[in-house]
Amino acid sequence: MGVIHATQFEVDPPAGQTTRQCLAAIRDKITGWIRSCYGRKGETIPRFAFDGTGVAPAFEHEIRTDQQDSQIYQLVSVEWEFPERSPPKGGWHHGGPRVEQTRDNTHRRLPVWQFSSLLACDEKVVQVALVVRAVAEGSVLSAITSRMRLSNPLSAVRVYLLDDLVNQWLCRIGQQSLLPFPLAVGESLIPEEVFRNHPEARELFVQAKAAGGDEVAALVEHLLSPERPLPTLVIVAPRALLEGVPGAFEYTQPGYVPTDPANVPRITFPEYIQVRLLGLAQVVVMDLPTAQRLTEHIGPERSLSAPGLRLYWPGFTRTAPPAHHPRYNLKDIRTNLSKSRGPIDSTEASLQHELAYLSGDCFREGPIIRAARTALASLRVAQNQAATRLAERVAAAEAAAKHAQRMRDTFRHEQDTLQRQLDDANRQLADLRCQLAALSSASAPDHAQDELTAELERAWNENAHLRAEAEATRRRLNEIEVELRAAQANLAELWQPLAKPDGVLALVSEPTFANVRDTLTAAAAEFADILVIWDDALRAAEQSRFAHPTQVFRALRAIAEVGRVYFAAQEEGPQLGPVEHAFASRIPFKYSGFESQTTMSMYGAERVFRHAGRSQQMQRHLTLGGGDAVNCLVIYFEFDETAQRVQIGYCGRHLRYAGQRT
Repeated sequence: MGVIHATQFEVDPPAGQTTRQCLAAIRDKITGWIRSCYGRKGETIPRFAFDGTGVAPAFEHEIRTDQQDSQIYQLVSVEWEFPERSPPKGGWHHGGPRVEQTRDNTHRRLPVWQFSSLLACDEKVVQVALVVRAVAEGSVLSAITSRMRLSNPLSAVRVYLLDDLVNQWLCRIGQQSLLPFPLAVGESLIPEEVFRNHPEARELFVQAKAAGGDEVAALVEHLLSPERPLPTLVIVAPRALLEGVPGAFEYTQPGYVPTDPANVPRITFPEYIQVRLLGLAQVVVMDLPTAQRLTEHIGPERSLSAPGLRLYWPGFTRTAPPAHHPRYNLKDIRTNLSKSRGPIDSTEASLQHELAYLSGDCFREGPIIRAARTALASLRVAQNQAATRLAERVAAAEAAAKHAQRMRDTFRHEQDTLQRQLDDANRQLADLRCQLAALSSASAPDHAQDELTAELERAWNENAHLRAEAEATRRRLNEIEVELRAAQANLAELWQPLAKPDGVLALVSEPTFANVRDTLTAAAAEFADILVIWDDALRAAEQSRFAHPTQVFRALRAIAEVGRVYFAAQEEGPQLGPVEHAFASRIPFKYSGFESQTTMSMYGAERVFRHAGRSQQMQRHLTLGGGDAVNCLVIYFEFDETAQRVQIGYCGRHLRYAGQRT
């Protein structure tokens, strides 16, 4: 792959236009130019999606577009690729293979042309890079640069595309405008129409004319400036050049259309040369008296005293070797023209070829484009990491939901088994009652009646035991149902960022914690106005192995919110309503306002919590998860109406309760 020529510059957006709006307008100008190259068929090219995909307007032609955004930068790329082939009649729309047959019936690989446009912007400026490349096999690449036909649209990137961009926006490289220093010094060679679409260029022209009252001194200052990034081509006596060497410039060839046919009567030779070298060099024309004044400033060896051209490279000084800044007089131009045997035969075409080759060889992506690439790459890495973390959380939530589903199925099976046993016991009890009634009516012996009575008591006891087991199983099944709903709610919450319509992954802003103790400490600081964390709660949190500390933070936040509304309602504020409804509207966890009497009689002492020499029994609690110590946690709390605070007495593994299965 070889870079034929490259142009890179910055664009300052006009007043009232943001950099992103300016970038979009330049992008539309570039894609519109590409469409126009296909003639009437350009109207049928599909819309450019700017999502990394491509369209094929003709056989083996491809146009790829992409656009990426971050908070500060925006990066747009337009890639156009097509094979070399002569354009057919009616417009340039290539078709056919990339291999053609030669006169000796052999085949050769056709070069493939590539046009790349990179546009990047930050909050201040837009940077544009236009690059033309050629791809071929073996030694064919060395001849590609001289075989680019005038019919190839990429041969006129400067004449058509870049000229339109310069006439619409203020394009510069560093502090140097792509427009000439001024285009003419010493004589009025520029018609009024040159600046019709560019008031900024007129301002530069007027400033240069008025610089110290000496145009030549201003030009010398420009040539000696260390900030000058573009070469400067000085043309002396352009009329003598055209008359002295006919045919040395394409401008003199019959039928040549430099830009637009409507502009042919008004275009001048200096403007033509500047358009041909736009983005590669700045052009300054002058007459012989002005050239003599220039000689007074920089010496005869580094100036021009006769009609001709001289190229001043960046870094020019008054002591620079004259050979480093080549000069072309009438004799040199005639000699080069007579020796030329290739397609590059005109003087400005030769200069263009040399400058374009150097521009491609020296091309490097600009700082704004590089910064945009780096920022977007970092953003993609962060999004991939967030997606990985979210996928892990989704997998954990799905596993918890499946575990809860299995537990629910198991307890339902146990409940059905106990229900069948209870039904059998009820039937046996009914039979015993019938037998007892029959014996009573038949006046059976006392010992037989005692045996029946004992059997009846045993049946009653067994029935009561089965009812207790059924009730415990039913309560456990209800708990499993609550855990399942909580797991499903957590899973839906985790899936929500992935289901956004714009397909952009939202980064989770909720805090994360390493363990329950860190969660409790963070909640104590976050909700210090309403929550009081007891010593027993901190000790239980240190021993907890609960796998989802973020759920603990949500539960504490819900307790704080309900507590604020609870105490506000006592001050004639908005009514809270049932406490269980207040929690249900905020979190998916199970809330209970009290423990069963059996649980309190058996394990009431475990519900007495201590803090700073104070002890209190608490029954209000929230249950998170279930199954084991890793997946289940309980928070006990009470509303302290005197202090207007919610006392958090316990936060750890689930305490023992009546009917608990071992």
